Amino acid sequence: MTSTRAPGDRLRDHLPGLLGPLRAYARGLVRDAAQADDLVQDAVIRALAHEDQWREGEDPRAWLFTILRHGWLSGLRRGRRQRAMEEELSGGEEARNLSATGRLELVAALRLLPPLEREALVLSAQGFSMAEAAVICGVAEGTIKARVSRGRARLRAAHAAALG
Repeated sequence: MTSTRAPGDRLRDHLPGLLGPLRAYARGLVRDAAQADDLVQDAVIRALAHEDQWREGEDPRAWLFTILRHGWLSGLRRGRRQRAMEEELSGGEEARNLSATGRLELVAALRLLPPLEREALVLSAQGFSMAEAAVICGVAEGTIKARVSRGRARLRAAHAAALG
């Protein structure tokens, strides 16, 4: 594919700086390093295949996060997420390697959150504003705020239950 855009205006020029945040987002969604890497790889391949659809001036981070999210949702629809969650809840390698009890409790509580609430919290933790997260998820900003609020409330309740 030949591009008429100047260097720096092409999506591929933004990719190196976005791989880390994309991987962190994917890890927040699927909780499995290999599956997260697969999601990122699929998103990058799709983005590059459709680079001509990315508009100059559009935030490449939001565009790529949206593509990754669509891939994740497709996996949910196909039932992949259920199998992965069952494996994770049975005690994956990451759970055994964590040393901080508080972090382990948080990870366990995050795993139990409904997927859309977990997604909203992960986007918030990645530094996206509520408006940006709403665009990525294709919902109203108020919906994202509600998901974050419900997710935080569930995490607080899980933490309180663990303490006593």
